[in-house]
Amino acid sequence: LTSNDHDHWPAVWLMPIEHNGRQEDSPAGGQRGEPGDSMKFERWMELDVDEGGFGPGLTGTVHNWTGVYPKYHNTQNGNNVVNATLDRTVYHTYGASYDPKTQTVAWWLDGVKLIETAEDVPTIAAHQNFYLIVSCQSHLGVDKGDNYLMFVRRVRAFVPPEQ
Repeated sequence: LTSNDHDHWPAVWLMPIEHNGRQEDSPAGGQRGEPGDSMKFERWMELDVDEGGFGPGLTGTVHNWTGVYPKYHNTQNGNNVVNATLDRTVYHTYGASYDPKTQTVAWWLDGVKLIETAEDVPTIAAHQNFYLIVSCQSHLGVDKGDNYLMFVRRVRAFVPPEQ
């Protein structure tokens, strides 16, 4: 990043390609439709590799989302903010992992594991595909916050073979 401004909320998220899309997850067996239609119950996991600006250091969150559009319910792990101050004006290596066998999520900063949790890690995560979002967010909002830059050197994803 280019600064330590408290308004800056650099986001590195892993989100599902689809929330679930499976009939068996719907209590009423309904289909997802337009607002106002009989909507489908959905559940998914959002894994946030880092959500800057919520504390002095790395903020790693796992969200368990459930519900019917547009009224989703969200729970998240409570041990997600590292108190050691992080200088966001220099490059760092961020990492997060999800283990479907143990239902745990862990976060690393510069090669050091800082947080590990099984709290609020939903089982639906073992059945999802994920995609990466990297974004320069603002706590004040798009039109009110200060512009800043976020530089990404490399992104790597690894999925071990099934055993």
